[in-house]
Amino acid sequence: MSDEPVYILTEAEAATVLRCAEEDENMLDLLPQVDAYIATATGRDWAADETIHPTAKSAARMLLVRWHEDPGGMAAGAALGFGLSAALSQLEAVALTLETSGVPDEALALTASNPANGAMNVAVTVNPTLVFNHEMDASAEEAISLQNEDGIEIDITNALDVTGKILTITPESDLEADTGYTLVIEAAADIYGQTLSKEIAFTTA
Repeated sequence: MSDEPVYILTEAEAATVLRCAEEDENMLDLLPQVDAYIATATGRDWAADETIHPTAKSAARMLLVRWHEDPGGMAAGAALGFGLSAALSQLEAVALTLETSGVPDEALALTASNPANGAMNVAVTVNPTLVFNHEMDASAEEAISLQNEDGIEIDITNALDVTGKILTITPESDLEADTGYTLVIEAAADIYGQTLSKEIAFTTA
């Protein structure tokens, strides 16, 4: 998975709006400022959602163009246009609905794993664990597989703990020594309907 920052607008989307190169430094500087403004105005970090709300993208486009054309207006706090004000008001209402429905602001993510990605000399008796930031749906147990370096799936049993946030993978037999393995998380869902896909590679001792 990429460690690049995620913004409401992708670099490609922003470049299309401004008709500039994706490497344009001014545009790249504005993207996090646009997101921060919208988050403050609406009470939600929209870039953290796995699927970014289309109104958030519309507001980001309008604000990006405004600040790109008039950088002084950003510092001066110039009055917003009707379209942007309406978009922000709509987003604020959506954010309130999501908050009262219990959906977290942050996107579903893996906060820890044992072994960690890239780990070496892992014991062949390991029972890998995955720690998520949200309570997972029971179906997540079926969304995790373990493959060896040849792409062959290993027989495992997966189980969530009582919190629904920690998933333990138990291979039916010891792993092979000095062998590469990959834990594959394929669209594992939390109780809010958000999904996560990720791979964690490790090598046994």
